[in-house]
Amino acid sequence: ARRARVRQELKVADKTPVILFSGRVIPQKQPRVLAETALRLARSTQDLVFVVAGRGVDLPWLAQFVTRHRLGKQVRLLGAVPQERMRELLAAADIFFLPSRNEGISLAIYEALACGVPVVSADVGGQRELVTPDCGILVAHGTESEDVERYTQALKELIAQPERRAAMGAAARARVQAQFTLEQTVDGMIGLLGDARQ
Repeated sequence: ARRARVRQELKVADKTPVILFSGRVIPQKQPRVLAETALRLARSTQDLVFVVAGRGVDLPWLAQFVTRHRLGKQVRLLGAVPQERMRELLAAADIFFLPSRNEGISLAIYEALACGVPVVSADVGGQRELVTPDCGILVAHGTESEDVERYTQALKELIAQPERRAAMGAAARARVQAQFTLEQTVDGMIGLLGDARQ
């Protein structure tokens, strides 16, 4: 019900793939890669929507890019949103997309997995600890043009395979529930601190 309501608010049809980006719109998160990837996908298929939730120094540039390339139907720039709205957006999303140049372990990815949304992100930092091949696609970081090509291909594959997306989303939620509860995280941290003291 939440998914249907939020999609209706966004004026997105039930079958239209929604790709959600959540984060600061700053160079680290590669908004230019996001923009070029959205443009390529929009040219190959009109039936998709990118939702960008976040603000930052590159948001004005991104807004100009969307206007210049007439992507208003395919790219929705929401600015900063409260936490409750993020849960709603995740319920409406089919894929979570985060093309960061670098990360530790992304809390946004953790939240997407917990909400059963498969992830396409950069294979940087500790992302492999969260994202396994059964719940998302990690892309090797290269030049900006290489990144655009690789992300476009990864997203195109998932857009074309709704059953695979559903299976990955279920695996993502199960993974977080089984291995990344608050208690497990705290116990692991205590264990690491104990090892460091020895």
